Amino acid sequence: MKQYVEKKLLNSGARYSETFLAEGDHGKVILKQLHPRHSKNAVEIRRFLREGMLRPVLKHTITAAELITEDNEAWIVRPYFEGKDLKTLAAGLTTDQKWRVVKGIHLALQELHNAEILHLDLKPSNVLISEDFSEIKLIDLGLAYPTTKRVKEAEGYNKSFWTLPGMLYPFSFYYAPPEQMLNCNDLFCSASDFFSLGIIVYELFAGEKPYSGAHPALLTNMMINYPVDVLKIKDQGARELVKALTAKHVFSKPPNLLTKAQQKYGLRKGIEMRRLAAESAVRSWL
Repeated sequence: MKQYVEKKLLNSGARYSETFLAEGDHGKVILKQLHPRHSKNAVEIRRFLREGMLRPVLKHTITAAELITEDNEAWIVRPYFEGKDLKTLAAGLTTDQKWRVVKGIHLALQELHNAEILHLDLKPSNVLISEDFSEIKLIDLGLAYPTTKRVKEAEGYNKSFWTLPGMLYPFSFYYAPPEQMLNCNDLFCSASDFFSLGIIVYELFAGEKPYSGAHPALLTNMMINYPVDVLKIKDQGARELVKALTAKHVFSKPPNLLTKAQQKYGLRKGIEMRRLAAESAVRSWL
């Protein structure tokens, strides 16, 4: 990595990768390296390399500019963006700023979906905002899911991460849609990303996460099976948008007690509810 100098760690404590601010021949860049703890994990290596190879030309998502492999290390290089992430800024935003962020994320998702790619890891830390709020950018396509054969077969693109048999795929716990939490990747669609946007909208306008609980299994069941309670959201538009984007089927019993076929039947119903409700809500409030 001799072509980059003055590396500064930006995300100490991250689980899967470390990012650094560096200086290159053409100015500042962000360097992303697979965390050393995963350096011998074949699945995480595939996932990391895959992100570095997925390079659609997008205005509202910052993608890899280069993938560097040397000295048994791999680095993803992406352009530097002057701004802060939504996780850092959320508590201090005005109502107007919150809506600008929500509209910006929606626009970025539309562009990504038009490029036939799902994000599948949408969360506040993966949303960057310029100081004047004129630009809202998505980052981190580590879990990105190509929705068409054209994207999956793009030259040089490593698609193996989502095709490993028996693999339990990772997700961002509080923001994942039910179909992702139940590992039904054949049901992923644009409504999966918009579900995550709905959870972000809830957090922005309610000031807290929609579910809480000490026992992981109970919390997981609530998140998969119980509608989001929007009563704590005072803004009417945000309330309606959250209800629409996070609509879900209520299973007759905890999903872990159902067969895979029964799970998928309920998930498909929930996705269709989301699609129909979201179309109307988005027209009204975005």
